[in-house]
Amino acid sequence: GMSPAASRASSIRQLVLDATACDGAASGGREAGRGRGRRQSFGDGADHQLPTTHQLRAVKALGKRSKDNIRELYDAIMERLAYPSSHVRVCALEIYEALFDRSSTFRRLGCDRLDAMVVRTILGKLPSPVSYANELQHRALGLIRRWNGEFGAVQPKLGLACRYLDSLGMFADIRGRDEEGLGGRGRAGEEDEGREGRQGREGVGGSGGEEATLSPAVERAVEEFRSGVAQWRILVTELENARVVLESSKRSGKSVLVAGHGAAGGGEADDGGDDG
Repeated sequence: GMSPAASRASSIRQLVLDATACDGAASGGREAGRGRGRRQSFGDGADHQLPTTHQLRAVKALGKRSKDNIRELYDAIMERLAYPSSHVRVCALEIYEALFDRSSTFRRLGCDRLDAMVVRTILGKLPSPVSYANELQHRALGLIRRWNGEFGAVQPKLGLACRYLDSLGMFADIRGRDEEGLGGRGRAGEEDEGREGRQGREGVGGSGGEEATLSPAVERAVEEFRSGVAQWRILVTELENARVVLESSKRSGKSVLVAGHGAAGGGEADDGGDDG
């Protein structure tokens, strides 16, 4: 027979499969294909299916029981974030978000492999349907920016990811939005059309079901992020910017060190939610 640990892992994996089988992808579970997920508009006039409230509660309840459950959940969610359907990936990201917000263990796991999450939701080849691929990228960008504001002092990789993605111009479409809308909710139709055209050239899957070819620039970005080159490139850029500012302050006779320290210190606020 199956050991208790193996049985628990199998049950957790099945729960995640069921919760993310929103496009009819076979999960083997009782809820697969029943179409009972929550409905939400992505700003394109259509209703899109997401995990049910019951499924999200079940996942969060499992995560509260033990760190081992969190690890099993993390592995199962990352597996679904690699599934060749952006609908499935959007559903998986919903679960990822719920656990990242509530569990410090999940946040540590997520930040240890943040490159994998970024590649599977933002920089990599995003499979069809296009509406879900656009939503996946938009939501992931908003989440990383929000998480950096909330948890960046404890998890510095979030700040690195934000600065790197910003250097690629990835936040242009969501900059200036209310924090309430950063998960991809309330998008304007004209923004959706412009993003769809641009992303179709940069790695969002087409309606034919095949992954689009990444542009050379995006391929380089993916490789840089995976290899860690991004960290060094940002560090060199920030050091160069600091040198320019320091030289400018010396010429003007003004000190920027106090102001600079204050700006950096703003991110050091105590993260009261990291023990949740």
